[in-house]
Amino acid sequence: MIVPVRLETEYMKNPIGIDVISPLISWNIEGENQKAFQLVLQGDAGSSFDTGVIESNVMWYRVPFPFAMREKVLYTLKVYGESGEGNSAKGSFEMGLGKENFQAKWINPENYDIEKEKRYPGSCIRTYFEVENYRKARLYTTARGNYSVFLNGKRLPFVLEPGTFQEPQRQIYQTSDIGGYLKEGKNEILFYLTDGWHRGSMENRGETNRFGTDIALLTQVELDGVIVAASDKTWEASQNGPIQFSDLMQGETYDARLEEIKNWHKVTEIDIGYQNLVSSNMPQVTEHERFHGTLVTTPSGSTVIDFGQNIAGYVEFSFLAHEGELLELEFGETLDKDGSFTNKNFQNPKKTIYQKIIYICKNGKNSYKPFGTYMGFRYMKVSGNVKVSEKDFTAIAIYTDLEFTGDFSCGNAEINQLFSNALWSLKGNFTDIPTDCPTREKSGFTGDFQAYIHTAMYLTNCYGMARRWLKELVAAQYEDGCLPMIAPNGQKRMQFDGAGGWCDAITIVAKKIGERYNDYSAAEEVYDSMKRWVDYDMARAKKKTRLLNRKNPYKHYLLDTGMHWGEWLEPGTNTIRDMSKIALQGEPEVATAYLSVSCCILSEIAGRLGKKKDEIFYSEGAQNTKLAYHHYSLKKGKINSKRMCRYVRPLVYNLLTSEEAKSAAAELNKLVIKNNYCQNTGFLSTHELPRVLTDYGYTETAYRLLLHESCPGWIYPLRKGATTIWEQWDGIDEQGKLHASFNHYSYGAIVGWLFDRVCGIVVRDGKITIRPYPHILLKEARASYLSPYGKIVSKWRIVRDNILYDIEIPGNMSAELILGKSSYNISSGVYHFKEKYREE
Repeated sequence: MIVPVRLETEYMKNPIGIDVISPLISWNIEGENQKAFQLVLQGDAGSSFDTGVIESNVMWYRVPFPFAMREKVLYTLKVYGESGEGNSAKGSFEMGLGKENFQAKWINPENYDIEKEKRYPGSCIRTYFEVENYRKARLYTTARGNYSVFLNGKRLPFVLEPGTFQEPQRQIYQTSDIGGYLKEGKNEILFYLTDGWHRGSMENRGETNRFGTDIALLTQVELDGVIVAASDKTWEASQNGPIQFSDLMQGETYDARLEEIKNWHKVTEIDIGYQNLVSSNMPQVTEHERFHGTLVTTPSGSTVIDFGQNIAGYVEFSFLAHEGELLELEFGETLDKDGSFTNKNFQNPKKTIYQKIIYICKNGKNSYKPFGTYMGFRYMKVSGNVKVSEKDFTAIAIYTDLEFTGDFSCGNAEINQLFSNALWSLKGNFTDIPTDCPTREKSGFTGDFQAYIHTAMYLTNCYGMARRWLKELVAAQYEDGCLPMIAPNGQKRMQFDGAGGWCDAITIVAKKIGERYNDYSAAEEVYDSMKRWVDYDMARAKKKTRLLNRKNPYKHYLLDTGMHWGEWLEPGTNTIRDMSKIALQGEPEVATAYLSVSCCILSEIAGRLGKKKDEIFYSEGAQNTKLAYHHYSLKKGKINSKRMCRYVRPLVYNLLTSEEAKSAAAELNKLVIKNNYCQNTGFLSTHELPRVLTDYGYTETAYRLLLHESCPGWIYPLRKGATTIWEQWDGIDEQGKLHASFNHYSYGAIVGWLFDRVCGIVVRDGKITIRPYPHILLKEARASYLSPYGKIVSKWRIVRDNILYDIEIPGNMSAELILGKSSYNISSGVYHFKEKYREE
């Protein structure tokens, strides 16, 4: 028997509001192998499409039929197995609006001139509309600023809408099913509009007004495709509502006495246009896990609540109070060495970050959760003159509503905690876009994401999010082809824009999601921008070479100019000294390596897209930059460095000959052992270090590196009480001093090695390989991965002198299984193997 399961459109289950003209429908198979399939699609606007029976075992189909905007499409997938019998499943998707379908007007709710240096209260915006019988109710909305929606007093469940994007090039709108919020007759729709990413303080400088000074709203309500309410000059607004201040980084001030909103006035229609309107084509940010806290006794006597887990989110509370009583809440990730509340560790050098809620009570029951802010926190300091207890508060984690796909466990409790920490740092930083941290910057740093995407795809179904983020990066690209280090980017051009290894995210992320999902549509969408970036970098290399490198015979391919982050946060180095050196000498080892990587990727993508001329040109560029790198970094075939990253990088990116690679790997192994199995790599190489060691036969060294107990290492933060991944290994040093963010996912990329080497699950271009590298230091390990093709499980345990393997391959798939020196080709099913255990 064959059964189709996990039907998705554009990697989402039954999405609404997508604007992909030829949407991708995918599925998994349980039972027999698939021999053929048929898709029958029927739209509620009368469109229909039938593929007929297609003789194929592929589990995806890109619909080549342009359904109408707004159209809801029901489809039936029928698959046929080896026995000839078939089975069906149903799914749906719904198209969003085209630019021409927006009849609403952009409205500005503020009736005063905005001064750039001032901050303003949140705006309330409302109208009323009539409802009769209907089958489908939709709300289409976007804003400049963040909006929250209430229909007839009920709040819609989505958070921080419309998110962040590269203004003014892109303006993302949301589609919401509001059928459960309407009633017959008169209905009220009420928006709270706050500064959000548009004009709130953001990024590493804490700047305000990054994308503009005026907030605005665009929205329309439709019943069965007929507009019954659309923003225009007839709508009302007020700035005398309860939100007196709201900022994504700083917090919110809320006066409950003003919940009965007064002083309504007319809004102003403004001409922003519709040409940049797009759907995100990915899940929205929603609320998830909820935590109740415990009281902490601090030396100063302050009231502090510990929620037990460092999260990105906010608190919700409800209690009785008297009018005018005051509640102040401050949020932090840790306590200081004396056990007192602190938020000093994540402070921005340019601007103080408060993460503070100020709440002024009304008489009676007070209930609240934020509208336009979120925090990174585990601890909450409570002050004010209102009587509350820890039972009144609930911490709520918020993050993009992605499908979670990966699980790992092993015979070491601390490594299991490490996996949990990595997962929580992903949740805390997958808030609409992939951010660096939920406290100090909340920004989409390119280097962090390119280093983490491989791991992220084991943990979540994140193709849509990665594709959407790539589009923000493309929109932020400068005219000369240079890319910013952050996307979306609301700052002026920075000296670190164009940094090697950071901005190469455009090629690396596009390739990695393409090969994991066997879907290169995102790479095709950003191909021209990838090309512009690589051309910019190659032109930089050719234009100028520093004096000390001019004897390099391949100097025109050596990138030794510009400012770069380099390896970044490399243990044992002085950041100020390193940056000064890069300013004087460039960073040719990092920049040239990644230029070669990007050339190689671009050549490969060009080949896939049938662009033969580009394929040849960038292949030659990859070879020439490789030679330039080789001449710069090696002397007589050897790398002469004590920095581990100088070995990891060329080994990962195939910048060495076979013999040079063996020699470099052996030297790297010696460096790790000599350093007491402790790494000295930074952001760009740490996630690859254990993988390189494993691939070159130094598996035990990789395991000992993982289990190294002192700082720097993955175990050290765990023993300091970490529940997320720290930005720096010594976030709490041995003297108890705090610094840096406690929620950066970058070093959590080690989890990718747990999946692809410890348990050996590799999925690339539609093929599955299982090649575990077991070791007695963990005794046992199990990884489960809900891949694009179905669930893959790899488990091993060492029992005396044997290794017992349990392997599961999803339906309609086969895999190459490599166990030590033995190799097997296996089809879908569950398998058990026993091999002799031999240490290296």
